[in-house]
Amino acid sequence: MKVAIIGAGASGCFCAISLKRKCPQADIHIFESSSHPLAKLALTGGGRCNLTNSFREVNSLSKVYPRGEKFMKCALRMFGWDDTMKWFKREGINLKIQDDQRVFPSSDNAMEIVVLLRNLIRKENINLHLSYQVSMVEKMDDGQYKISFADSNLQDFQSEYVVISCGGMHPRHFLRSLGLDLLPPVPSLFAINLSESGLTTLAGITIEGASVAIAGTKYCSSGNILITHWGLSGPCILKLSSYAARFLADNRYKAPLRINWMGESNDEIVRTELMNMFLSQPRKHLESVFPHKMPNRLWRYILGRCNLKTDMLCCALNTKQLNRLVDTLTRDVYMISGQSRNKEEFVTCGGVSFSNVNIRTLECIRYPHLYFTGEILDIDAVTGGFNLQAAWTSAFVAADSIAGKMLL
Repeated sequence: MKVAIIGAGASGCFCAISLKRKCPQADIHIFESSSHPLAKLALTGGGRCNLTNSFREVNSLSKVYPRGEKFMKCALRMFGWDDTMKWFKREGINLKIQDDQRVFPSSDNAMEIVVLLRNLIRKENINLHLSYQVSMVEKMDDGQYKISFADSNLQDFQSEYVVISCGGMHPRHFLRSLGLDLLPPVPSLFAINLSESGLTTLAGITIEGASVAIAGTKYCSSGNILITHWGLSGPCILKLSSYAARFLADNRYKAPLRINWMGESNDEIVRTELMNMFLSQPRKHLESVFPHKMPNRLWRYILGRCNLKTDMLCCALNTKQLNRLVDTLTRDVYMISGQSRNKEEFVTCGGVSFSNVNIRTLECIRYPHLYFTGEILDIDAVTGGFNLQAAWTSAFVAADSIAGKMLL
């Protein structure tokens, strides 16, 4: 039985290896449009490769999988984070779980994972074809699939099974001929640009435990914020970009961003904290008395936004000025003016809708023996190793289903 896997990323390669081990007789061919397999994997986690997450701090899958939660809830029972760790450990990779529950190779070197998967592809005699840009996937009358390539000098390939694993912003025009329900891909996990230039003068400052929301929507998140030269980044912002990926794209990355610099504390809690702080040090200047964990430079900037002089005595602050300070600390609003993506932040949402596939096998409902894995599906997650876990899990599910059919 011939199997064609389109895409030599993490999901495609893992699917090929898993299937070959279940069915050694399978003739597996991977077709990759670029000349470098697993190139994206080499960059993940800042070059350290955040393989997965322990999920110990995950109370709801919807918080980490804005899209694809239903599938992951079912699929993680088949191949979860612990299975991922066991798999790589069996292959000789030492792993570590950080305090934030992210899992990395102990070497902190993504190339260790890349080299392992490449070596296993060779060891398992899996055929890897590089610089093969797929232009069409067509179902033939005899039940097989014909794969055509953009380079007319390359011969068409026919196989009984096809697994489409090309993720991200990879060209997907060849899927249109199949008449599937496709959601246009848009970026997820990105930093944001701000039209307010004053805040960006504080570039390099990290604010711990803040919270953000897009005003007038349900989209919100909490965590650390990093002020950059162009706007905001950090875990809190990246999570928000994931939750609101489609909304922000539809609004051309223009929207009001509301920041609570005090985390999730409400007005009364913040007002009480400030009053106690000022009353205990009445003769000190405002610039030298600020909330715990708040960087002094940010505090001085916020005082300026409230039109409060930094050398003003704490005891001189009146009720109106205090209310203005509380409001700015809990509801500071800036205009998002665009999005910025770092080299490791290129996750997308959108792709093949789960309405097209059997959620338990990832086989296409309309086309038997056609499967989808990884980011080509409408599945994506927040940072923390969850996206790679989706790649491993979906690859395993598809391989298990194909193996079951082959072994009948």
